[in-house]
Amino acid sequence: MEYSSHKPRTLKDEKYALPKLDALVKVQFGHYKDNPEYADHFIELGLFRHSEKPLPVKVLIADKFQAYNNLRLDLEQLMEARVSEVNFEMKRLPSNHKCMRFYLKQKLELERAYTRTNEVKLNVVRKNTIPCPFEPSVQRAMQIIHKSNSSRSHVQIHNNGSKNYRVRKVIIAKIDAQINSKLGHYEGNKEYSEKLSELIIAKKSGKSNIELLYLHAKFQEYNSQRLDLEEKIDDRLSDINFEVEALAKPHKCLKFYSHQSWALKNVYQRENSVKKKILRANSVKCPYECDPHNQNGTTITPQ
Repeated sequence: MEYSSHKPRTLKDEKYALPKLDALVKVQFGHYKDNPEYADHFIELGLFRHSEKPLPVKVLIADKFQAYNNLRLDLEQLMEARVSEVNFEMKRLPSNHKCMRFYLKQKLELERAYTRTNEVKLNVVRKNTIPCPFEPSVQRAMQIIHKSNSSRSHVQIHNNGSKNYRVRKVIIAKIDAQINSKLGHYEGNKEYSEKLSELIIAKKSGKSNIELLYLHAKFQEYNSQRLDLEEKIDDRLSDINFEVEALAKPHKCLKFYSHQSWALKNVYQRENSVKKKILRANSVKCPYECDPHNQNGTTITPQ
């Protein structure tokens, strides 16, 4: 390939361009080993760096390499993130679940593509980011789409794109309802914010209808669990208040219930898994309630 440039070579160019070229040659990231496409770009960069070509030509080659390499690293990051998601899904599923084989296939295809061309990487990422069709939430999503399509069967639609657009509008409306329905102790809840942000980003993306419905279903499942746990925490706090009011003063159970109350009030903004754990640990009755001789010498009169 012939390169030409009309830009004059200056000391200022050399001051900034040559260190950039050196950095690109010396620093290598990602799955660059055994990647023929990367090797071709890297060798070309090295040859031009030490050639007698004009500096602007060298800069052009450096920019070309950097554009290729940035895309490569971005794709590899997406692949690694998807592999992590797949590993998580496989861990939570029973070993005989239909989705195990589906996710294992995705994982193998993604990992084998680390050293392939960027074009192959891109196709593999697109192909292997869809959820397993045997997941309950995905099946629900497919049922919703089918129901939505069936309900409009009496309307003659000549354009499939128009039909998909109508279905998408229904899905977006469902997502918007979730986004705007801010219930419970959502403020300051990092897990809620992250999952809501994912839903908002997905809404603005070019994801397919089934992917959007799947993400909506997963968020709805998470949010329902969050609200249910928060309601149970509220109920437990009410029970604790009732128990405290019924106790003779002073009583060692006051401290016991005070600790429970503090733990429960401070878990509202935590992850659902933490809520569940704290709720379980703080839903037991005080072991000293039936003790006629509590630490403060107060006798509990049998009812």
